[in-house]
Amino acid sequence: MMTELSSFLLTTRTLGHILHCVTQASADNAVSTTYLWRIVLLIFATAFLSEIAGFLTHQLNLALGALLLIWVSITYLPLRKINIRSHQFWLGLAIGVAAIISLRIQPTLRPMVVSAHLLGLYVLFLSGDKVVPELKSMAIGVFSFGLVLVFEKHSPFVWSIIQSFSYGFSRFVAGTAGRQLSMSASFSGIYVTILFVSVSVFLFFSKVARRPISILLIVVGFLIANGMAIAVSHPLAHALHVLIPLSKEGVSVYNRVLLSTPLLALSFGVIPLYVFNRTNQPEREPVSRRSRLAFGQAGLLFLVASVFVLVFQVPRTPAGSPTIAFYSEGYFNWLRPRQGEYGSQSGGMFGNLPVLVEALGFKSVMIDSIDESTLSGVRVLFMANTDQRLPTHSYEDIRRFVERGGSLLMLGDHTFFKDEKKNWLNAVLKPFKIRFNFDSADYFIGGWLHSYFYPAGPLTVGLNDEQNDVGSVVGASLRVSYPAVPVLMGRYGFSDEGDPRDDEGGYLGNLEYDPGERLGDVVLAAAQNYGKGKILIFGDTSGFVNPLMVDTYPFMNRVFSWLASDSRNPAHGLRLTVSLIFLAAFVFFSSLSGSSWSRSLAMPIVVLLVVLFSQAAIAGKVERPIRGSYALVDDSHYGRYPVEFWKPNGVMGLHLNLMRGGYLSFSMRRFDTSLLNNSRFLVLIAPSTPFSSSEVKALDRYVKDGGNLLLTVGYEEKGASLSILRHFGFDIENIPLGVFYTNVPGTDLSAFFHEAWPISYDSEDVEVLAGRGEYPTIVMRDYGRGSIVIFGDSSFFYNINLETEDHPLIANIQFLEWLLGVLDTS
Repeated sequence: MMTELSSFLLTTRTLGHILHCVTQASADNAVSTTYLWRIVLLIFATAFLSEIAGFLTHQLNLALGALLLIWVSITYLPLRKINIRSHQFWLGLAIGVAAIISLRIQPTLRPMVVSAHLLGLYVLFLSGDKVVPELKSMAIGVFSFGLVLVFEKHSPFVWSIIQSFSYGFSRFVAGTAGRQLSMSASFSGIYVTILFVSVSVFLFFSKVARRPISILLIVVGFLIANGMAIAVSHPLAHALHVLIPLSKEGVSVYNRVLLSTPLLALSFGVIPLYVFNRTNQPEREPVSRRSRLAFGQAGLLFLVASVFVLVFQVPRTPAGSPTIAFYSEGYFNWLRPRQGEYGSQSGGMFGNLPVLVEALGFKSVMIDSIDESTLSGVRVLFMANTDQRLPTHSYEDIRRFVERGGSLLMLGDHTFFKDEKKNWLNAVLKPFKIRFNFDSADYFIGGWLHSYFYPAGPLTVGLNDEQNDVGSVVGASLRVSYPAVPVLMGRYGFSDEGDPRDDEGGYLGNLEYDPGERLGDVVLAAAQNYGKGKILIFGDTSGFVNPLMVDTYPFMNRVFSWLASDSRNPAHGLRLTVSLIFLAAFVFFSSLSGSSWSRSLAMPIVVLLVVLFSQAAIAGKVERPIRGSYALVDDSHYGRYPVEFWKPNGVMGLHLNLMRGGYLSFSMRRFDTSLLNNSRFLVLIAPSTPFSSSEVKALDRYVKDGGNLLLTVGYEEKGASLSILRHFGFDIENIPLGVFYTNVPGTDLSAFFHEAWPISYDSEDVEVLAGRGEYPTIVMRDYGRGSIVIFGDSSFFYNINLETEDHPLIANIQFLEWLLGVLDTS
C-alpha cells in the first residue's frame, strides 16, 4: 500500500505543476478556476473509481475515488442557496447519498453511480435560487463513458477495437522517437482519453453551437495529451530508476512508473481540458418540452433494449451425468497426496480432477489414446501439456468430436517447446482460432491479484481478484481471433518472449519486461464455438492442480459444468449489431425529447438494473452441487492464518493431510450451508469474526446430521468463537501451557502443541484426547450423528505445527490421520 501511495504522489507531482500553470493562465484570462477544478476532480474521481488510473489496489482506488467525488460535492455547497424544506432538496440528497453508498459496486458500473450522484446534486440545487447546468452535462458525459465500459465488458469486438487502437497508437508514438513500445489500453491511458472526451464533449456542447468539427478537435487534443504521457513514461521510468535506489523486494521503480502511465495521461489531459473549457460554465438551462415526453420515454425503452440485448445470457445446466474423458498423456502427472510423502513437492498435479468431477455428478474415464472409439459417449475431453506428436487421425478425431457437439478443455504452459522443439499444443488447435504464444504471461506483482479482467459470462460472473480465484500464475498468453473470444485476461501483465535456444532453462526469457514486448491486457484463457461444440483453452495449468484447487474449486466447478452443458458463447457480432441499432434509436429519440433531469437520472439507473439483473440470472446456474467425501477449512470468518499457502502459519499442510486421508479439501470463502451440509469435516482455525445465531444453528444441524466440527482456538483468540464454544458446552481457560509433547491415551501416538491452553466443559460425555497434567488440550464430544473436537491451540493446524514445505512434524501428521479415521467411522 505504501509503495502504491508513494508512486501515486510521485506521478501526480506532474499534475500539480500542470494545474499550477493552468490556474495561473486562467487567472490571467479571468477564467473560473473553480469550474475547471470541479471538472478535474470529477474526472480523477471517475478514473479511480473505474480503476483506469493505473495499478492500484481495489481498496485504494475506491477510497481515492470516493474522497474526490465527495470533494466535488463540497465545492458546490457554499455557492448556492438551498431550501431544505423543498422536496427537491430531500430527493436530491437521498439520490446523492444512495449513490455514495453504492460505490462498492463493481468498477465497470461505478461511472453509472457517479452519474446518478451528480444528478442527485443537480436536483438538490433545484431547490435553491439557481440551477447548476454543468452538473447535468458532466453526469451525461460520465454516463457515456460508463456505457463504453459496459459495452467493452460484454462485447469482445468493442474490447478488441479499443486494444488494437491502443497498441497501434503506442507503437506510433514510440516510433516517432525511435523506440519500440506495445502498450495495452490498461497501460497506455486510452481509457483516460475516452473519459476526458466523453465529459468534455457534453460540457463543450452545452456552451457553444453544435459543430461536428468540434468533436474531432476534442478527440485530437486529448489524443495528443495521451501521446505525450506515453512518450515520457519510459524516459521518466528510466530516470527515476537511476535516481532512486532499487529495493531488493517488490516492484522496481521502472515498472512502478510504467504501471502509473495512466496517471500521466490524466495529468497531461488537464491541458486540453482547460483549452476546451476556457469559458465559464453555462448560465442558462435548456428548457424541457413536456410535449416531447413520449420521445424521452421511447428513448429510455431503446436504451433498456440495447443493454439487455448486449448483456443478457441464459446458461444451461448439464442434465444427467455426462462423461468427461481425461487424456492421460502429457507433461504432467496424475498423483494425489499420499502418506509417506510430505512437503511442497508432495501435492501432485491433476490427481484430484477426476475425483472432483465425480463429486460434481459427472462420470470420469481415463484414456491413453484419442480416436473415435475412446471418444464415443464422451461429452468433454480434457488434455494438458501435450508434449509429442499425436497420431494423424487423432487430430481429425478431435476436430470431429468438437464439431459434433463435444467440448475440448486444453491446458498449456509457458514457452512450451517439447519434442522436436515444437509446440504440439498448437497442432491440436490448428482448426480453431486460438493459439499458444511462445512466451510467459508474467505479472509485476505475482498471482494476478487486483489485476484480472473478466469479460462477462457464466464462467466468471461474480468472481473477484482480491485472491486468485481462478488460479493462474505464470503461463503462456493466448493469441485469439474471432469467433474465439477471451475468457480471462491479465490487465497489468506482460508477454515475456521465450528464448528458443535455452532448452536447459525451459526456454524462458528473462522474466522481466523489455520495451517492445506486449505490455498489458494479456489473454490467459479463451473459448470458441465450433460446429455444435466448443473449446476452452487455458495458458496455464496452475488453477487445476491439487494444491491450488483448494481455492479454485468453484471456478473448476463452473468450467466443467459449462463445458458439459449445451451453453455456448453468444453470437457476439449479432448481439452487438442489434444493440448498436437500439442505442442509435436511444440517441435519436433522446435528442428530440428536450432536457429533463428525471430522464437523465433514469439512464444510469436502467443500465445498472439491466446489468445486475443479467448477472443475477446467470449466477444461480453456473455451478453444480458438490457431493462425495470432502472437507472444508472455513475462511468465511477470517481465521487467523494467511492466504499464502506455505507461510509458517499457513494451512497448506492441513489441506494436504486431509487429501492424504482420502478427502478433497476446500477453503470455504463464504458461509454456504449447502456446501457445508454435504461435507464430512469443517475445520475452524481461530476465527476472528463472530458467528451469527443462524450460523450457530446451521453448525448445530450440521453436526447432528453427521458432520464433524474441528475448532482450534486459544484463550487469546477465543472471542469470536465464544458463541460456538458455549453452544456446545466448552470454554478456553486463561492458563498458558506453552510448548510441549503429550501422549494420546489408549494409543501409541503423541501430539505436539505450539501454544496450548486448557479446555473446560460442562458435559460428562466428553472424551479427552490429549492434555498436560490435569489440563485437557484436545477434547471430543459426540453430538447427534457427528462429533465436535476442540483444540486448545490456535496454531495446532498451522504449517509449523504440522507440515512445512520441507519439514513434516510426523507426530501430529499421524495423530491427524488417526483422528480422521476415528471420526469418519464413528
